[in-house]
Amino acid sequence: MTFGLLPGTLFRCLLPAGLLCLLSAPAFSYENDAVTVMSARLNHNFSNDTFASVTLNSRWMDLLSETERFIGEIRVGKNIGSHQLSAAYNQHFQRRFLNGREHRLWQQYRYQRPLATSNLDFRARVEERYFTASNKAGARTRLVMYWNRPLANGDLFRLGNELVVNFNNYGNLVRRGFSQDRLLAGYRHAFANGNRMDINYQYRYIHRPALENIIQHQLQMLLTFNL
Repeated sequence: MTFGLLPGTLFRCLLPAGLLCLLSAPAFSYENDAVTVMSARLNHNFSNDTFASVTLNSRWMDLLSETERFIGEIRVGKNIGSHQLSAAYNQHFQRRFLNGREHRLWQQYRYQRPLATSNLDFRARVEERYFTASNKAGARTRLVMYWNRPLANGDLFRLGNELVVNFNNYGNLVRRGFSQDRLLAGYRHAFANGNRMDINYQYRYIHRPALENIIQHQLQMLLTFNL
């Protein structure tokens, strides 16, 4: 198998897994409170293929009545044709039910494959996590496949599925193996000045070996400003 065929193969694997999770998860999970996610990103292109960004992310429970967490992130990346390599550091603080902070480093490979009227966007990320309160560390991978359908005036419609797999045990609830499945539907609006706004709905299934599993509904909004 050539590497160019790998994203299509993974898409055929990820999509059935996501649909299976969507259909079966309510039978052995409980509905958690909905989460509202609001983010702002400053993006700067140093050249046609090199970029950096700073993102602030806030998550809220119960229609903005309770803080779930705040996240700050710095990212750098380089485009090589239809491929992209990027790395980032982010910090999670004021997390609900978790003392201390989480420091996270991640590295990501991205591949985009054009289709007749759309494209496939595959991303493979490795994350290293460190929790200050428990002094524990761990690693996981995230495999994402998006189907993007361009619309008029630079707008975009997106469907996606993401699988999260832990490499090792860390903490009381995080165990090696399958951790999460996330289904997403989103719309991107491009403004005339080059900035854009993403609005997404995410259905998130969280597997917890020691406790009941969780189904979480997220409404996400991201504003991206190009400098």
